[in-house]
Amino acid sequence: MPGTTLIALPSSGRLATGTLTAEAERVLDGHGLAGEFRAVLGGEEPKARRLSTALAAVGADPGEAVLLGDSRQDLLAAQAVGMGFVLVTGHGFLPPAQVLYGAGGQSSLVAAGLDPGGLLIGTGAYEGPPGH
Repeated sequence: MPGTTLIALPSSGRLATGTLTAEAERVLDGHGLAGEFRAVLGGEEPKARRLSTALAAVGADPGEAVLLGDSRQDLLAAQAVGMGFVLVTGHGFLPPAQVLYGAGGQSSLVAAGLDPGGLLIGTGAYEGPPGH
């Protein structure tokens, strides 16, 4: 599922993704990971609704959660449910300035990617275009 946002909630055994559920389950199974999740929330519903469902499933407050994403749609969905957002570059189609433009005056964290252990690498703050 390259270029796809995944929200893994290991303590709950749930995974949320923009990929359709059947395809996500097939990919997880192909990598021997299907048994690691009790539920897969696929992209059949709007992203903000999937985020809300995933958060409610584990009793998490949106203000305490952060979405790692690579697109403007990820940013807008995170904002719609009140989550924080970290832009992970290198997988999306637009540069950070275009994805984050108009993010409500908030600074946003930008990461160059994830290491094999899932930790953010190359992080920095994006404060908006020069002069704003």
